Amino acid sequence: MLSTWLQELHPQERARVVGRSQELAPEAKQAAVIAFCMRSASAQAVADDVGVSRGSLYKWKNQLLGHETSAPMKRQQDAPASSDRAELEEQLEALRRDIRRLQLEKDVLKKTSELLKKELGIDRQHLTNREKTELVDALRQAYTLTELLDEVDLPRSSYFYQRARLQIADKYAGVRQAMADIFERNYRCYGKPQTFNFLGFTFICGRSRRGAFLLRRHTRRDSMRAALGEIKDEMRRRRHDSL
Repeated sequence: MLSTWLQELHPQERARVVGRSQELAPEAKQAAVIAFCMRSASAQAVADDVGVSRGSLYKWKNQLLGHETSAPMKRQQDAPASSDRAELEEQLEALRRDIRRLQLEKDVLKKTSELLKKELGIDRQHLTNREKTELVDALRQAYTLTELLDEVDLPRSSYFYQRARLQIADKYAGVRQAMADIFERNYRCYGKPQTFNFLGFTFICGRSRRGAFLLRRHTRRDSMRAALGEIKDEMRRRRHDSL
């Protein structure tokens, strides 16, 4: 197809066969070299379209452009693609950083709920340095120390200080364990809740048959005793009255 286009462009310059090579006009050679340098297929395919050998294309290119000219042309042609690729790689890297940051926030909230028994919506700024240190140690396998310290807003010096304090034996560990056992045996509550009077009733904290918390309500004893005393006095005063 390319050879046909060259013959239509320069019909007066017909190719002459000299042995195994063809002799083309300078304009035809220039067009062939341009097609060779801007090719998207192989050099052999361009040579077949022109109707010459592959070596003839390289020879013409070296004669017209020199040995090192085609490389800048190719780099200039590939420059937009390389620029777009670099921009896409930067966007991909930014997305990966955002995903890692969001995953870190999620893991911190989840570990706060599991390790410290805190609610998921708690503000991490309200945690103590000791609690933050426990969080960092729990997530050290998945994230770097710098990322964790920045996320929980804990200075490096405070982290190492609290970590050293955590390694010291707790002299009240036995007392805490005993209190935890009492709490579990007492249906996860500390002692029996107190009763209180309100609006003529006595409110009693109890449990249902299924063990759920239940608030019972009874009439106040002093109010009931006073009302019964008034009824008794009135009946005694009227016991001799005629019907």
